[in-house]
Amino acid sequence: MKTKKKTILRLLIALVVVIGVVYASFPYYARQALIHWMPVIDDLETFHRHTVHHNPDDVWHWPLSADYNRYQLTEKDAHYLDSLRTVSFLVIRRDSIVFENYRDGWNDTLTSNIYSATKTIVGLLAGIALDEGKIHSLDDPVSRYIPAYTKGMQADVTLRHLLTMSGGMAWDEAYASLFSVTTHGYYGNDLYDLVTGLEVVDRPGVQYSYRSGETQLLAFVIEAATGQTLSDYAEEKLWRPMQAARDAYWLLDKKDGDENDVTPKSWTV
Repeated sequence: MKTKKKTILRLLIALVVVIGVVYASFPYYARQALIHWMPVIDDLETFHRHTVHHNPDDVWHWPLSADYNRYQLTEKDAHYLDSLRTVSFLVIRRDSIVFENYRDGWNDTLTSNIYSATKTIVGLLAGIALDEGKIHSLDDPVSRYIPAYTKGMQADVTLRHLLTMSGGMAWDEAYASLFSVTTHGYYGNDLYDLVTGLEVVDRPGVQYSYRSGETQLLAFVIEAATGQTLSDYAEEKLWRPMQAARDAYWLLDKKDGDENDVTPKSWTV
């Protein structure tokens, strides 16, 4: 019996060693993915971040409608929201909140990741930079702002291509794959090198394809054009002018690193 126990113990130790060796051989982003497993909407503490500060002396609050929360969710309504794992549900009519409901322990003070809605914010910032003349034209090549972006068909990619996700980047939008470029972008710590180093494999401007990496590249263009981080530029041009009531956060690929616009890690409010 003792011999059998010793054999089992040796096998367990050997298995642990093998698992440890395999884990250590994985790239950094894959190890992080195995630790955190799947992205969640409350992953603020998982990453380093920049703060998009609001102005506490200039805040606009949504008014409540005269019919605020008079409606009661039916069982069918509640089941539908639960099936989508909804944590907050608001209905706004004209300028007032008509209905407001929080679920699964959430409330209006908690911070949620907004995932690819960040792409809209990046697009807005690109438009602002264009209006201000910091971006000369949407038909500028990316290389005007990122000079090294000239490898092969990279030289043909324009800002308009990035805005329309027709830049032809070799980007695999696979969220469940441990070794996909999206996982690398989400959990990695070398975002700039990753995105600017990817080849362009399809002729730019020919066909739309959803590629988070192209929005990330646009973000780097905006930073180069404005001389500001996205969080600082957004704070100045969007967050404070819209009289936001709380701070927002832009997640980073590492401490003091690059701000991440790869799905789903990004602007968190």
